[in-house]
Amino acid sequence: MIVPLYFTFDPSGFVQAMEPMTAHRLGYTVEAWIGKLGLALFHAEDREQFLQLLAGETQQATEGGIVRLMTRDRQVLPVRLRCHTMQGMDGNKMLMGIATPLSDAELSAATRKQFPPIDWRIYQAIVERLPDSAVLLFDTSLRYVLVGGNAVAETGFTNAELQGQTLWQVFPNTTCEQLEPFYRAVLAGHEDGLEVTYSDRHYRLRGLPIRDEQGQVTAGMVTSQDITSLRRIEQILQYQAETERRHRLVAQTSAEFSRHIRHSLDLEEILETAVTQVQHMLEADRVLIYRLDENNAGKVITESVCDPSFRVSNQLGVAHIFPENCRQLYQQGGAKAVNDTHEEFTDDCSNCGLSFGARAKLIVPILSQEQLWGLLIAHQCTYPRIWQSWEVDLMSQLAGQLEIAVHQSSLYQQVQRLNTDLEQKIQIRTQQLQQANDFEATLKRITDKVRDSLDEDQILQAAVQEVAIILRVMGCNAAIYDTEAGTSTVRYEYTKSALPYQGRVVRLNAFSEAYDQLLLGRTIQFCSLIPNPIRGLVATLAVPILDEKGVLGDLWLVNHKDYKFTEQDIRLVEQVANQCAIAIRQARLYAASMSQVRELEKVNRLKDDFLSTVSHELRTPMSNVKMAIQMLEIALKSTNNADNNPNRLDRYIKILTEESQREINLINDLLDLSRLDSGAETLTLSSFQFNEWLPTRIHAFEEQAATHHQILQFDYSPGLPPINTDRAKLDRILTELITNAFKYTPTQERITITVRALPEHGEATALQIRITNTGVEISPEEQAKVFEKFYRIPNNDPWQHGGTGLGLALVKELAQHLGGSLILTSRDQKTCFTVELPLQPWDIDPENSTASLPLRFEAAGEASSSPPGL
Repeated sequence: MIVPLYFTFDPSGFVQAMEPMTAHRLGYTVEAWIGKLGLALFHAEDREQFLQLLAGETQQATEGGIVRLMTRDRQVLPVRLRCHTMQGMDGNKMLMGIATPLSDAELSAATRKQFPPIDWRIYQAIVERLPDSAVLLFDTSLRYVLVGGNAVAETGFTNAELQGQTLWQVFPNTTCEQLEPFYRAVLAGHEDGLEVTYSDRHYRLRGLPIRDEQGQVTAGMVTSQDITSLRRIEQILQYQAETERRHRLVAQTSAEFSRHIRHSLDLEEILETAVTQVQHMLEADRVLIYRLDENNAGKVITESVCDPSFRVSNQLGVAHIFPENCRQLYQQGGAKAVNDTHEEFTDDCSNCGLSFGARAKLIVPILSQEQLWGLLIAHQCTYPRIWQSWEVDLMSQLAGQLEIAVHQSSLYQQVQRLNTDLEQKIQIRTQQLQQANDFEATLKRITDKVRDSLDEDQILQAAVQEVAIILRVMGCNAAIYDTEAGTSTVRYEYTKSALPYQGRVVRLNAFSEAYDQLLLGRTIQFCSLIPNPIRGLVATLAVPILDEKGVLGDLWLVNHKDYKFTEQDIRLVEQVANQCAIAIRQARLYAASMSQVRELEKVNRLKDDFLSTVSHELRTPMSNVKMAIQMLEIALKSTNNADNNPNRLDRYIKILTEESQREINLINDLLDLSRLDSGAETLTLSSFQFNEWLPTRIHAFEEQAATHHQILQFDYSPGLPPINTDRAKLDRILTELITNAFKYTPTQERITITVRALPEHGEATALQIRITNTGVEISPEEQAKVFEKFYRIPNNDPWQHGGTGLGLALVKELAQHLGGSLILTSRDQKTCFTVELPLQPWDIDPENSTASLPLRFEAAGEASSSPPGL
């Protein structure tokens, strides 16, 4: 299959496009032919036909035109060429060629054509077709044989003058040095290009070797195109691109520096970064920051150099006098650029250290809160320099960023100072709180130790030892005053020295300067003037131990002579002294009260012994009196005198009998109470059925109830469990309580005896006996006293029975002795005594007559564990 070849030419004959298959078929690449003169593609005899196509003589597509294309290896490729004109993208005329390889029959006729010699007329036609370019054809001796186009304008010679001239005769040596290698390369068969500058204009050269019929290069053709305007456009575009790049670079550098400022609060680091970036961006020899203060003094604080020889390290930190006119100049915020310090007159204060031998310099002020803080300076040290506007912009923007950094650093330093002050205050406050806590803990520990004892020596020992250890002093002692004798005795001492003072007695008037102040309750602190033989000179703190009644003694603390007792030390010792005063006063009160207690115990024992002795001594005579009364009654009844006045005699005898029995009962009660109080009373336990035993005891009171028109009721459960207790003492409790109820119950009122078992965990463990009488109420004040010995409720006995006031006191003791409890409630004209007794004897403490269930009182429906008001 025959594949056509495609290529496109511009009106000058230069190849603008080529099908890749076409280029491959001809042995080239597409890039090798783009922009090259297409004439070399054709056989020498067929080039005129191609020129005619370029001249536009063939307006329609040619049919059947046979031309010969030349491959890279100099092979002939006969093709049938069809060409037609077309409009390019730029609007210019373009020529498209479609070359179809010949068939075998056509190929044999075409190959019979011979290569003719070079026809210079063909090239003359090309030259005439290129009026906008200079075309120069030269032979192997670099002599121009054909000139055309605008060569006259470019070389300054006419075309006729250029004919026969050599390269060296036309161009100066500098240009020939560039052109000669290029011409030689063309003659060597290379199609090459070159750009040269001649007479301040730029030209683009294209070289094409010209071959003879044998394919040998016999001449070369160079086309020259003036590209000065193009280069100027390129320079403008390049300048614009460079300007845009520099602006982007300035903005990027400013942004990066701004981010660095936001992420760093170290001003020194920020300044070092600034001078480093500026020196790198401007490629300056030296960039530094010059710091100004309020006293018109300036100094270099940081720098960045491209070479160590440009450093001004010997000037870092050295202050210079900065004139006021320079301050005013830069205070306005304007930048100053000096391109050459040798030629430009300046009044920029070179003597104050802003030049340091620089040849060119750029200075930008750094402001802080509208005040001149310093200068950002760039130096070119070895040669002058024209500072560009973008460089000034870069310096100005960085100076603005430095203004922010300086202000930010100033604020940060203020915050740091405030934080430091706050931290110091917090630390001081924390230390104070810790010291206060330690003080309170120490004081509490010392107070607890002091209060734990009621012995004066132990109190003083604990206080002295704790204070000496806490305050780390050389020694501490406590003394007690005897104001009547005028002496102070050291009762306890804690010391690290070998000179003890414990037990030493000092007269108060022997050191009146100190003791006069102490006796007035004042704390004193002083240093000794006369050195002690062992301790030497010491610092002393003396604190009085005093309370509202006066000074009891003192606490003395000594330490080395350079020590000063702080306010906290003094306050601690004073508080300890106050606690010692309280503890000593309590100890003394305790000792006095214990002495009184011992005296009272002694008196109580004497009273008990007296009562017991008197009771025993009275009991025998009263028994004899009772017996004598009985014998007298018998004797009188046996005599006649008994019939004379029997009523009077019976009344007298009855009186004697009742009073003697009353005295005997009183003596028996006293003896029972005495034995119960002393724990000498024993229990005689027996088990019996309470519901069978109780009715026989109540039967004796039924007649008395009828006599006084009182209502007696008895209520108990039939299935009461048996009780194991002292029957005689239980009988005494019931008798006293029932007698007491009859005694205080008015006529027509009710006396109720209720008995029930008290269960615990589903099993009866105690027995409850309630004796309630109505029509009478005991006030709360009286309820607390009815169990006291010899106490009788005033004006509450409607029957005037009287009594000794020992009955209820004896009942209380007996109930406790049996391990029970006694409850009194009185309200709403009802009075109730409730006795609770355990069913088994193991609830009773045989070693102590104290009941396991305590005595209780209940008033207005509320129970309490102790009598109200006591």
